[in-house]
Amino acid sequence: MMKRIFALMLVLCAVMPLFPSACAETAPFRFVTNAMNLVEDWLEEHHPDIKYENLYDTADSWRTGGAHTGRVLDALQSEDGPDLLMLESSLCDFEKVLKSGLVEDLSGHQGIRAALSQMYEPFQSFVTGEDGGIYGVLYGVYGLGMHVIPAAWEAAGLNAADAPQSYEELLDFAGRWAERVEAGEVGNIRLNALRSCGYLMDDRRYTLWLTDLLLDIWIMRHQSAGEAPVFNTPAFIALADRARETGRALVKAEKKPGTASLSLYDELFNGGTGYGGPEDLYTNAFPMRLTADESARIKAYGFLFVVRKDSPYADIAMDFIASQTYKTGEERRNSRLYRDIPESQFTPTEGVDGYVLTREWQEHYRPEWLYFCTNPIHTTDAYSKQEKLRSQFALGELTAEAFAAGLDEICAAQ
Repeated sequence: MMKRIFALMLVLCAVMPLFPSACAETAPFRFVTNAMNLVEDWLEEHHPDIKYENLYDTADSWRTGGAHTGRVLDALQSEDGPDLLMLESSLCDFEKVLKSGLVEDLSGHQGIRAALSQMYEPFQSFVTGEDGGIYGVLYGVYGLGMHVIPAAWEAAGLNAADAPQSYEELLDFAGRWAERVEAGEVGNIRLNALRSCGYLMDDRRYTLWLTDLLLDIWIMRHQSAGEAPVFNTPAFIALADRARETGRALVKAEKKPGTASLSLYDELFNGGTGYGGPEDLYTNAFPMRLTADESARIKAYGFLFVVRKDSPYADIAMDFIASQTYKTGEERRNSRLYRDIPESQFTPTEGVDGYVLTREWQEHYRPEWLYFCTNPIHTTDAYSKQEKLRSQFALGELTAEAFAAGLDEICAAQ
């Protein structure tokens, strides 16, 4: 009898590791998102018995440090990491995560396939691997472009079709513009009135604007090549020097803009849909590239859902993603991301001023231009140091060499 009991105990010991302990508590469904109750409300409605934890609320490292690329890739390799993440492009390099091999293939979910089919083709291709797998789903896309304002160009005696097509061409044009202003040839028109950009109307404004534009373009250029941005190079230093020299020339030539002043360009933040014509976006967008022979880009901001590979909650996470991204009927859609916009979402063209959505806008929209730019500076402390460097450089307290070296030091110290 004792031998039988002993033999049974040996069998139980062998098979027990195959089953979860009856006393062990099931791990909660973990996710990371700063969207107010987006996942929580859905879980309460569809899976009220599942315990969950938003690590953005409970883990200081996610809330204070942000879901930047390195943290996300580390978390995806941990069984205790989040099962679902909603990533922000300014913090996280979407492409690196999608190609990491650490996220679940979502292509087996019919709802997700249906959602993806509603989106513009460049965004479908963006999340689809070479093997045909779907490794994430975009939730929202927004363009942060700078646009020509055709009426202002016409008032200045210029043709908007001849507007600069690269950063180097913009610097060349700005130099010629300053000369025209000093010659009294342009009237009450500014190169950029910078009304809503957060720049103080002081002598630094044009230098800061041109420097910030250079930083974005430089970062996107390196990111598109799969490289970490390096600023301390002869090419960046030369462009930064030109940006400051040009900015000072513009401030010297132009008076501060008044309420009636026209502006050749808008403020780099809006969608370019507020100028009354059908070709405002993206026909009149400034291609954010150093030279005209590069691919055209517009800085974009977006959100991406991914699921940790082999997550025990993968099916639930996919159901949630489909519920948020597959649109039906008159449900509102993100116009930069979705092709089929319901008629109720378009704005009547007659008598409308401001940011409008029209069929003509959609016809001229170029989704392939949008590029998710990830800032290599992602901590609060590093950002503060960068702001100080920018200000010192604009004031002439730092050389371009010191500015570039300082940026590299900040990136490396994070």
